[in-house]
Amino acid sequence: MTKQTVIWVANRNDPINDSSGVLSINLFGNLILHDSYNRVVWSTNISVQGTTSSVAQLQDSGNLVLSSWKSQDDPGTGQYFYKMNPTGSPQVVLYKGSTLYWRSAPWPWQTLAAATTVSLGFKYDFVYNEEVVSYAYFFDDPSIISTVVVDNSGLFQQLMWNDGDRQWKEH
Repeated sequence: MTKQTVIWVANRNDPINDSSGVLSINLFGNLILHDSYNRVVWSTNISVQGTTSSVAQLQDSGNLVLSSWKSQDDPGTGQYFYKMNPTGSPQVVLYKGSTLYWRSAPWPWQTLAAATTVSLGFKYDFVYNEEVVSYAYFFDDPSIISTVVVDNSGLFQQLMWNDGDRQWKEH
């Protein structure tokens, strides 16, 4: 892969524009960005509810929230947030600000998905119990490189790297 693609940006509203930044994980599990003077300039701060300054936010509940960029070229905090709602029968939801914009069918839609994933070349893992609600997918071909994005218009896309064209293509 020769095309460099930004897949995650820490401190995207006030970036460090040189190579002096250091990314670390503290004792509390927070991801922290330090400047050249070892000052904290950004942190996940997972003990604070409602923080939306990161592209992917791991909440105290364990829920990972994916948020959009401001625009295609500006990784500043966007207005769309994609996450799993673990209450009741879990479902994936997309918010525009604090307004529900879209939601998937409630689980267990995995019965339908299991029949179709065989022909699509991937498998998935869904865990739903008192401690964990999670969903992951795995491609049969380990050379496949994939990313998931929510663009600034709220479009959720799974992209796959195409070596022939040297660019990301919609899956």
